[in-house]
Amino acid sequence: MQIPCHGSWTPATIRGAVGNVRSEDGVNAESNAENADIFRRYFEMVHQPDGEGNPPPPLEREMPAMAEVIIIEDEVKAQLQALKNTKAAGPDDIHPVILEPLTEVLASPLAKLFNRSLQDGRLPGD
Repeated sequence: MQIPCHGSWTPATIRGAVGNVRSEDGVNAESNAENADIFRRYFEMVHQPDGEGNPPPPLEREMPAMAEVIIIEDEVKAQLQALKNTKAAGPDDIHPVILEPLTEVLASPLAKLFNRSLQDGRLPGD
């Protein structure tokens, strides 16, 4: 098999041909224009826009409320201790090697920060 040189890959060499299609009345198309016309009519038929200004009715189902989430200090400690020192820093640019010795100091304020964020429903600003 010979590998083509750069620039020889044109759409004509890699695109497969579309055969002639058959219209709804069973007649085969004879040209690309007729193929396109058959496809146009088909997609116009199956993709009818919804009625003007008539959105679908809302679903009548009740969503259960999310249970209250409380993050405890021990969970934060466990997650900080589970960080892998060989991994890169996260989006906060703090490397796990820096966080590991500070686990005892950071666990309580981080737990408070996470719980406040959950309670307020927003993330703290930078």
